Amino acid sequence: MKDLDAISGLLKNDLERIEAPSDADGHCLFAGDVLVASRGNWNTASVIVPKTDDIVIAAPNLLVVRIRTATLRPDFFAWWLNQPDTQEMIRARRSGSTIPFISIPELSDLKVPVPNVETQEKILKIHKLWIREQELLEEIKNKRRTFVQSILADMTAEKIKILKSDETN
Repeated sequence: MKDLDAISGLLKNDLERIEAPSDADGHCLFAGDVLVASRGNWNTASVIVPKTDDIVIAAPNLLVVRIRTATLRPDFFAWWLNQPDTQEMIRARRSGSTIPFISIPELSDLKVPVPNVETQEKILKIHKLWIREQELLEEIKNKRRTFVQSILADMTAEKIKILKSDETN
């Protein structure tokens, strides 16, 4: 799903807008709900963050997990679900050959490690710092590419000037 971000574990901001059906109340998502893509090769998880007053409804191909304990942070759970080892465990439980599918009972069978809340917060903080580092490295890479291309373009232009001056002599 394009709206789920496996790296940050957050729901993206540019969601598709639809007219909410009249019976939407029972399907509304709340801050802290974790969405899991049930179909496809990568079962990305994202957490709903309290940033909007809009009604948010999950698409039919998303599983909604509502954490009902204070000992497990929803953002930690989404982070854990997106880890390669966890994705491998999910892959082993999926069914369907053409479009792999994970069901709620299969997802419920996963044994979630639950460190204390303080440790969960530290893990999430380190993960956020890593995400920021990746963003900065990408920015550096793009600026370096632009810089090198500019130098090469200048060098090419200078070479053309030298060739033209040689031709006039």
